[in-house]
Amino acid sequence: MPFPALVCLNPAAVSTLHGTCLRGRCSFEGNMHAIKKVAAAAALMMMAGVTSAEACARVTVAGGDERINPAKISQVKIDRAINMELNYQRCKLGLSALAVEPRLSAVAYDHANWMAGSKTLSHKSSKRGRKSLRARISKARLNVRRGAENILSTALYQTEGPNGYRVVNRAQCQFATPAGAPIQRHSYTSLAQYAVQLWMNSPSHRVNLFDRRVRMMGSAAGFDPSTPNCGTIYLTQNFAG
Repeated sequence: MPFPALVCLNPAAVSTLHGTCLRGRCSFEGNMHAIKKVAAAAALMMMAGVTSAEACARVTVAGGDERINPAKISQVKIDRAINMELNYQRCKLGLSALAVEPRLSAVAYDHANWMAGSKTLSHKSSKRGRKSLRARISKARLNVRRGAENILSTALYQTEGPNGYRVVNRAQCQFATPAGAPIQRHSYTSLAQYAVQLWMNSPSHRVNLFDRRVRMMGSAAGFDPSTPNCGTIYLTQNFAG
């Protein structure tokens, strides 16, 4: 089948993301202070001659290369994949690894599915008892002093590339690069790496990723099948310490 002439060009921010924190840690000044600390840690590692190749290894979750089936998303795989990718990035900055906390993962799952069901990317939920991040973290019944949250929405298919994509057959979820290569659904690994990179590129999200004071995290995905190009994935990532 010949490709249509139209090439869909992605805007600067195809995927949408938000980040927030508890205990007033999301002020502009607080973020800049934390960003400077992260940058300083990276500079110290470079001065010491420590490179990521020498000190850290990127480990992928078992089954991470499996394409995501939106009808049966493995929350365990997405949780572990995001955790492993973030710990790899934290290692490169000399930061300790974060443990997966199932109670935070459950909080993330609830909020990710609320966002997908309501078609809303927001830290403010309409669910009773879970309207704020503070309320949701409290539901986890963890002995912690702080919490933070990153969220993101992105396409199920990897159409976010800078060169755009072609719609071959939208009804059958067939997309291609401008050169004609088929575009596949995200795998658990590709989605985790893409999400963490987007969060890293955003100063407010980066603060949450590389906060030295958090000890644990939990992530989850929700899916909205009604959006164009065969659906949107909503991710929630929670931290506590």
